[in-house]
Amino acid sequence: MSEGEFDLQEYLAMVRRDRADTLDCLRFLLEEAQKGGLTSVVELLEQAIPEIEAAFREDG
Repeated sequence: MSEGEFDLQEYLAMVRRDRADTLDCLRFLLEEAQKGGLTSVVELLEQAIPEIEAAFREDG
């Protein structure tokens, strides 16, 4: 992976350690990105949110 590239697995590990408000923040970013037409950000968040939710369910 090159410098500056988003690492979803690393992010998921961080989220598992600090869950407070993470999904709310991601949903807010998704909504704002959709308003502004930032397709790559939208696609990234659409992928990340379900995976984060699944990680939360796995961790109980």
